[in-house]
Amino acid sequence: MPLTRLFRLFLLLVLAAALPGQAALAQAGAAGTRTGLPAGNVAYIVFDAQSGQLIDSAQAARPMIPASTMKVASMLASIEILGADHRFTTAVTASGTIAGGVLNGDLALIGGGDPTLDINDLADLVSQVRQAGITRVNGRFIVDDTVLQALPFLDRLQPLAASYNPGLTGLAVNFNALRVSWQTRQGRLDARADAVADGRNITLPWVDISEGAATPYRPVDGREGWVLSSRLPDKGSDLLPIRYPSATAAEIFRSFARDAGIVLPAPAIGPRTTEGTIIARHDSEPLPAIVTRVLKYSNNLSAEMIGMMAARQLLGRASITQGEAGRALAAWWAQKLPQIDWSGLSIPGASGLSTAARISPVQMAAVLIEGNRIGLPALMP
Repeated sequence: MPLTRLFRLFLLLVLAAALPGQAALAQAGAAGTRTGLPAGNVAYIVFDAQSGQLIDSAQAARPMIPASTMKVASMLASIEILGADHRFTTAVTASGTIAGGVLNGDLALIGGGDPTLDINDLADLVSQVRQAGITRVNGRFIVDDTVLQALPFLDRLQPLAASYNPGLTGLAVNFNALRVSWQTRQGRLDARADAVADGRNITLPWVDISEGAATPYRPVDGREGWVLSSRLPDKGSDLLPIRYPSATAAEIFRSFARDAGIVLPAPAIGPRTTEGTIIARHDSEPLPAIVTRVLKYSNNLSAEMIGMMAARQLLGRASITQGEAGRALAAWWAQKLPQIDWSGLSIPGASGLSTAARISPVQMAAVLIEGNRIGLPALMP
């Protein structure tokens, strides 16, 4: 969910011109609550941003569910780990020789964990492949998404049809969401799925859409499939999550390739067996620009991918799971600010979507104070 106005106000209070040292927060104690709410439901800390004097607190050391405010902690850590100049690279490689427009070898689309990749970027990659002189691939079309662990959803307890809870791999497209439009004509359902980005729209005919009362999500042969309720209005549209992002990105890439006069075989999702030569690449914006939009729009997929890529670098791993990433980010904060008691901090995922996430008011205040030192105000939308 988006950052609330209350949390924005809290940011402004904490990130005032002069901020207390971390030691002042470390000494924060519990105090009575006067909100009228059950005591166990309230935890906060208030202190003077000029002097560092503690004004009031209630259960300030008690870990609470942070929801999307966890993104502040995970994104700050990610920028520090990856660096402010970091960009995510999506590449296309070719192995073998090119003769008469034919690549006698494999073409590989390689995901680099870019959470902002969209259909326009895929179209540009295809254009670069065409400029390399390729019109047909006599080999495999490999889609390597292995930089991140594949997940069918960000959190298993969230609704299947929630666009904020899509699947995740190392290759995303359009924030792993598609738009389904439908209209009932003479009692028959007419529906289609589209991927939409600035100035471009592409229909996804391989997405199966039917009508019924069964579970809303019904994949068909490893591809997207949705069941629309008969109780829906006769006409409408909705944003739905993509559960097979790599397969969807691959089919969109093939569609653009076909339009550009390039014949590609069916995609093979999995790791490359050869390195190949880079013939096309797309670099994302610098990480801070991406993080600003993550904090503005509270995009869960972007936060999870960035957090996992940061933890991957922190741990020096070729690939990493969502849980490993969360634990690595929590450990990073404990090492960064050892004077703070980080007991109870839990980051199951960088987005804060999981109800198992926990952070205390003291810990969040420490994050914000450190964030002010390393540039959080400039990141805030």
